[in-house]
Amino acid sequence: PGLIAVMDLLDVIRAGNPWMEQPDRLSEWARPPEGYVPRIVRGTTDWPVAGKAHLLVGARQVGKSTWLRGRLGASVAPLLLNCEELAIRSWARSASLVAADLRRLTLPTTPVLFEEAQHLDDAGLLVKGLVDAKLPNPLYITGSSAWHLHARTRESLAGRAVRAFMHPLSLTELAPAGLPPLLAEARLRELAEAAAI
Repeated sequence: PGLIAVMDLLDVIRAGNPWMEQPDRLSEWARPPEGYVPRIVRGTTDWPVAGKAHLLVGARQVGKSTWLRGRLGASVAPLLLNCEELAIRSWARSASLVAADLRRLTLPTTPVLFEEAQHLDDAGLLVKGLVDAKLPNPLYITGSSAWHLHARTRESLAGRAVRAFMHPLSLTELAPAGLPPLLAEARLRELAEAAAI
């Protein structure tokens, strides 16, 4: 059973990171979807912060993963770990095992992205263990349930993480600065009509 679990984990990692075997797929991953509205995420101008985990939380579907993809770009291939996957959740129960495996699987500059971390049994202990292991990799953690993830990470990550909250789209994001009010209103109407299709 142990070997099967390891093979399942490696298959899940490969499936979530197609650029490991097909490097040209990275630029496809980093490209924002058509119609993407660039997001403003306060408190992230200094990211990555060495020696800290980077928590990005917010409501479902606000664009956390897309924003991170744009932030990282296609210059370096990340290790993407989808915490909705059972194999990832099982592996993530041991921070020391994950840290040892990340040292073997990645280069020190490889960003590691734990997406949908609210699905982990204890995201806080995992992230704490990874930061305490002094991994050189930039660590990014997203979660769609801000309260849930925040509640599970508050105590154990004191001094170990920087946090940002992604709000739903703001008027500033939808109507670029400098547009006269009537043009801004027209732009908002255009976006609303496009979303209704």
